[in-house]
Amino acid sequence: GMIRHGIAEIVKMAVVENSELFELLEKVGPKFLVKTKFGTDISSIENIDSINLKEFDADCERVVALAMESYVRAEFGNLWETHQCRPHAYGHKWSPGYELPAGMLHGHAVATCVN
Repeated sequence: GMIRHGIAEIVKMAVVENSELFELLEKVGPKFLVKTKFGTDISSIENIDSINLKEFDADCERVVALAMESYVRAEFGNLWETHQCRPHAYGHKWSPGYELPAGMLHGHAVATCVN
């Protein structure tokens, strides 16, 4: 659902803009972030005793913070969207043309243009 689309956007920023975010995603694992809804629902965690929940929670918070910081840094000089020369435009070449007509959610459509 929607969390997967958010993860897709976060992964995109990690790949094109923020190596620290990329490394943190490798540590935490996007699948794990989706399963736990960024650490807000730990009921799906098997072997919960083997996980440092305090560290996992801090990592989840850091993922969101780094992703947001990357977007703000990329957009700061382009608040009125006067140009598309920005890292998070990656994956937006053709998807805007078919996203809505195809009934796709944004993250899915963008992911189809990332190669």
